[in-house]
Amino acid sequence: MYPPAMAGEMALIDQQVRFFRTFGFLKMPGLLANDIAAITSAFEEVFADGSVYRVESSDVKVHGFRPRTTIPWFIDQHPTLAALRDDPRIVGAARSLLGDEFEYAESDGNLFSCDTEWHCDIYAAPMSIPHIKVSFYLDRLTADSGAPRVIPGTHYWKEDFAVGLRHKFDKNIGGLSAVFGVDGPGVPGFVLDTEPGDLLIWDFRTIHASYNGIVNRRLFTINFRQSRDRTPRPAEPVGERL
Repeated sequence: MYPPAMAGEMALIDQQVRFFRTFGFLKMPGLLANDIAAITSAFEEVFADGSVYRVESSDVKVHGFRPRTTIPWFIDQHPTLAALRDDPRIVGAARSLLGDEFEYAESDGNLFSCDTEWHCDIYAAPMSIPHIKVSFYLDRLTADSGAPRVIPGTHYWKEDFAVGLRHKFDKNIGGLSAVFGVDGPGVPGFVLDTEPGDLLIWDFRTIHASYNGIVNRRLFTINFRQSRDRTPRPAEPVGERL
């Protein structure tokens, strides 16, 4: 668990917290722009190190059976990246969204040469415990080059809309046109165009995807969750229904 907030932490403003709680994601443009060169260099060093454990996969249905390389425990592989775990901008955002009782929940680094079908990030992460994914994209991405896209509000995971979408997406990976008359990119969603130095945060339960991706898109994530040792309180997102 992280210690109480210290001087220098950069808490989110009320509007940012309200946006995240209502829609399930948040974009912070240019937050790390001054550091992105060093961060990118560290990312490249880790991937160039042949001794670092990695997982090569091209047999995953949600990725269209195309290549993806993942390095688990990624930020621990380089001091520049490890320092981000305690960066006051990142810790301040996590505390603002999860409360004081939160903890680090690992990281991963990725090279994507695949698309990603609609899904939520609940593998080994119980839906009843709020988790957030802090995402660092190191390439300029748009809807035509693999930018992530989200379906706002699907972090309200118990509601019929979110439950129904998860069921349809899970049962029809790669075959959505038979259900909706459109394939994955045609499903209504919000595209998060991103520049290196932007920070994207989403609730693990928010349904998201990526299409039209360029080869070897670079991404690493740092994950946080409400502490499993915390005093029990409601896990349902609190937001404003418009």
